[in-house]
Amino acid sequence: MAIQVRKPQEPLWVHRHSTVEGTHFLLRVLHGKENSILYAIGFLIYMGVALYLRHLDLFIADANARTAQAYFVLFSRDPHLAAIGFVWNPLPNLLQLPLVALLQLLRHDTLLAGNVLTALFGAATLVVLNIAMRRTTMPAILRWLLITLFGLNPMVLLYSANGMSEMLFVFAIVLAVSSFIWWVETYSASAFILASLAVTFAVQIRYEAMVVTAVIAFCLIIACMVTNKEYGFRTVWQRVDSHLFLYIVGPIYSFGLWLFFNWTIMGTPLYFLQSVYGNTSQTAQFRSGADSRLNSAIGSVLGTLNYMIERTLWLFPATGVLIVLALFVFLSIYSSFR
Repeated sequence: MAIQVRKPQEPLWVHRHSTVEGTHFLLRVLHGKENSILYAIGFLIYMGVALYLRHLDLFIADANARTAQAYFVLFSRDPHLAAIGFVWNPLPNLLQLPLVALLQLLRHDTLLAGNVLTALFGAATLVVLNIAMRRTTMPAILRWLLITLFGLNPMVLLYSANGMSEMLFVFAIVLAVSSFIWWVETYSASAFILASLAVTFAVQIRYEAMVVTAVIAFCLIIACMVTNKEYGFRTVWQRVDSHLFLYIVGPIYSFGLWLFFNWTIMGTPLYFLQSVYGNTSQTAQFRSGADSRLNSAIGSVLGTLNYMIERTLWLFPATGVLIVLALFVFLSIYSSFR
């Protein structure tokens, strides 16, 4: 009786030529004139909106508070890094430090540091989208149309100019998702590392990054299972386990550092949540029902989902169509896996 020996599959991170080709493609795109021009145009548009908002004396208090914390680190009576604050995630404030120093040196309004930062990341988001779409067979006209529609979306225009942290978070999400898709298509180590780094930094931008990290981790598990479906449970589980560990260690370490610094400096690892200025205190008015728009969402999972879906569809009407298409793709993959 002949015994058939099945050749073991290469690890997902050692796909034939994928890593080299993926890295070369990334370098070619990053050094292309197209992305440089796109970045410059995006930055000029968003910075123009930011200056116009300043001209109208329109600003957001939270954005100014972040810039003020960065200013206190460098130019207060007692300059120290802990002045960055222990309420909101620190990365947006830390990234403003060189901008605040430069504006102070040039004797310009240091409050513009937040606006400059969001304009930089708004433009960077356009470049990441362009890179992601260039890896497909999408026609150039359609690619530029989609980038234009995204870049000129009123909410994108506003948050790329107002100094808040949302645009930094959007950049991290777009980078993480596009890199994950790139990895699924090519098994490129560069793409996998980039996706993990993106969610690692997202954790230091907004607390909502925990949800994004979990969703991508779930998709990672599904991708490993589908790719290795012809192998036994033990092999599939080993691949899932190894990839999941490599992906999740960065975000866990990043958030662990935040807890550690809260503990060593402020005395409790949950200071950012429990302090008088923490997240719990900041959202107390919503939980008390002060905002009637949130009454149906407070304490109700269905109410929260309804509120999210309603606001999302108002801002991005195409979301409904995209969700249906994503569900169709998921069911197709699931049926093939069975």
